[in-house]
Amino acid sequence: MAVGMRFDDEVRVNILNALRKPYSIQPNISKIQKLTGLHQLTIKNSLKFLKQEGVVLGFIPNVSPKATGIRLVTIMLLDIDLTDKETFNHFMKHALTDPFVFSVNRIIGSSNWNLMIEFISTSVEEIDDNLNKWFFERIPNIASYVRNKQILYCVPAVHKSGSVYDAAINLLLEKNKKNKNNEEKGMQADDAVRVKILDTLRKPGALSINASQIQKYTKYHMSTIKASLKFLKEKSILTRVLPNISSQKLGFKLMPINIYVVDTSNKKFMQALNNAFKEDKNVFSVTELVGELDWNLVSFQLYEGVKEFHHDQNYKYLEKIKNYYSGVRNRMTLYASGPIVELEEKGKTVKYDSGSRSVALVNVLAFKQGLK
Repeated sequence: MAVGMRFDDEVRVNILNALRKPYSIQPNISKIQKLTGLHQLTIKNSLKFLKQEGVVLGFIPNVSPKATGIRLVTIMLLDIDLTDKETFNHFMKHALTDPFVFSVNRIIGSSNWNLMIEFISTSVEEIDDNLNKWFFERIPNIASYVRNKQILYCVPAVHKSGSVYDAAINLLLEKNKKNKNNEEKGMQADDAVRVKILDTLRKPGALSINASQIQKYTKYHMSTIKASLKFLKEKSILTRVLPNISSQKLGFKLMPINIYVVDTSNKKFMQALNNAFKEDKNVFSVTELVGELDWNLVSFQLYEGVKEFHHDQNYKYLEKIKNYYSGVRNRMTLYASGPIVELEEKGKTVKYDSGSRSVALVNVLAFKQGLK
């Protein structure tokens, strides 16, 4: 290991940054064939189809928030004036280019909120400073445009940790298992073969890092790249590489977010609630909250629609957990309709990175190094 090597120095950050670029991470067709038993031509055609359909958006490094120290997630709920299109585009451009932002979602339904922005940072002070620099100091009349806001901080004490990708694939696997008579009618993103390939892409060895491509992006010596990748893996900074997928393209167009006030002193209830979260395949993240008001827990879920969500809330929680309403003192449900990833700018549609915490972690590290 090189003396003085750090995960956040210029060389290591440049290499992490290069991993997000085209062809730096590629599917290992031979490994996928061994894991699936499918013909190589089937695998190649399926991957091509999934990319063309916008299901697979690319391949990204999975960077550990804990190992980097950038582990505070901030949720900002906003009520903004959606009729002011010019200010909306101005506001959204700042949100989508802010390195600390990893997800921007429209909120639909009966809630007073219509936008949710998720940030990452090392501290509350850093995120407050970032909000001032990227939004309040740059956008004219923002005080009148943002009619109301609420900020919640997700603390590191996580009850369930996962990704939208894992949740979407797990739900599709469950769906295909129930529908044993699922016959392929042409190539579809959610048919058994494509789901099998999507599932396999998250297994060890299914994706490979192309060091030669990283060398083209960074101009570093191959030995520097290999030593850096080894260091990042040994320090658990780079935990794995994985596909960046669109859950919406797989049919999961709704992300319900339950924000709770729960009685944490009731140990039996909390144990029952945690067990329900762990068993619920639609739930991919549960974490504790601090901040404004009394909210102290938030869960993120993935569903095809509102009807299925309401059915599951009754079946998985209200009917199964004894004295549910004595433990849950209050609950607010928000419906996120999917990440905003494109804007109309000067008559053209401009696409931005979709919500990914790992990509944001690399963005923040690159921003701190002054890299693009």
